[in-house]
Amino acid sequence: MTVSMTKWIKSGSLVLLLAMVLVIMMPPKKEAKAYCICCCICEIPPNIATQVLITARHTALREVVFGRANPVPFGVGRLGLYQTWFYEVFFLQNVAPALQMMTEQLVTTSMQQMMIIGGFFDAKIQLDTQRLLQERTAEAHKDYHPSIGMCEIGTNVRSLGQSTHNGNLTRQVLAKHYEDRMIGKQNSNGAGGPAYDLYGNDKTGETGRINTFTKKFCERKDMNNTGAANTGLFFCSAAGKPLENADIDFTRTVMLPRVINFDFALPEENNNAEIFELSNYLYGHHVFQRPDKDIIPKKASNDEYLDMRSVIAKRSVAQNSFNAIVGMKARGSIDEDPYNNISPRGYSTDTYEFMANILKQLGMPDGEIQFYLGRPEENNQMSYYAQMEILSKKMYQRPEFYTNLYDKPANVKRMHASMKAIGLMLDRDIYDSQLRSEAMLSLLLETQVIRLQKDVEDKIKNMKQL
Repeated sequence: MTVSMTKWIKSGSLVLLLAMVLVIMMPPKKEAKAYCICCCICEIPPNIATQVLITARHTALREVVFGRANPVPFGVGRLGLYQTWFYEVFFLQNVAPALQMMTEQLVTTSMQQMMIIGGFFDAKIQLDTQRLLQERTAEAHKDYHPSIGMCEIGTNVRSLGQSTHNGNLTRQVLAKHYEDRMIGKQNSNGAGGPAYDLYGNDKTGETGRINTFTKKFCERKDMNNTGAANTGLFFCSAAGKPLENADIDFTRTVMLPRVINFDFALPEENNNAEIFELSNYLYGHHVFQRPDKDIIPKKASNDEYLDMRSVIAKRSVAQNSFNAIVGMKARGSIDEDPYNNISPRGYSTDTYEFMANILKQLGMPDGEIQFYLGRPEENNQMSYYAQMEILSKKMYQRPEFYTNLYDKPANVKRMHASMKAIGLMLDRDIYDSQLRSEAMLSLLLETQVIRLQKDVEDKIKNMKQL
């Protein structure tokens, strides 16, 4: 109990007792009597006696209630005893413990109620958390479960980088072959000049273009073969072979097949000969005469030699498009995948099999698939051109592609992103093709400018002579 509360109780009790005492001490009302003026003097002594009596009684009553002022301290009277009993006995021994127990019980009950409410809050939070985790788990299973379409795209693009690298290497080899033949590099077919290029060198055993033609590409029925002796190309030794006229048939050799068996790892089982011969016929059919070693250092012949190299450079620009087409269609290089699923020759057949399945879904029979993509037993690794054609065109012609789009929204977005990536690769290929076309157009323009420049220079020389 606080001090202020104690003072309040004491002061309240004192006021209550004072009120009671005043009520008791009040004299009873008496009937008023009329006195004459003459008798007022005779009534004074009794009044004084009554006043003294009343004062004495009041003083006695005060001593009983409040106690004596001196020498006894204040508080020993009945009022003090009552105050002491009210505070020490009634309040401290009865009211205060009851209030304390009531307060303790109220606090305990309130805390128990708060614990119950807190338990409800904890249960709600726990259930909400569990539900959220279950929702996220379900969303994860739904969103991160790949579809069949995504697996098809991921499987069929895994060797694109390898095929691109091999295609660029093929372009460089074809460009190097042309350059060596034109400038007469040692051990090349054109090293000794036009005759060396056509007939070869018997001393070194190198085969010329004529011998290659008669052994691989010659067709006896050509040149009006009537069946009589010495009619047609009777000297051919390649009769009945599938390479007849492959050195001049651009459609059959380059444009039609999706995979060109152009490879240097297995030279006995490739199409190197027809590609090289077709390139020789199309770009630089005739090589330059090789000047003597004493002529080139002379200043008078420097211009002619530089003109020869200028012609070689211009032809190389034109041949670059041919090399690019052959490079995109050249088969991929050796691929030893982590599962060792390789063919006996060392070429992976996984990409071929999955690409063939897409064509089967289009209704193409196995024979046409082998004609379209090449035969896997010939170690035809998929070319960049064949893979991109199927990924960007054939794959979208199947009904399965559209049925696979009835899938989760996340997988549909992934398919859209994959298609956009394939489109970007096609845009890059188209851009490279446009760059090659611009280079050829600029070369043609430069050739025309050279002619006009020469005419202007001739006129200037004539003016000087005049």
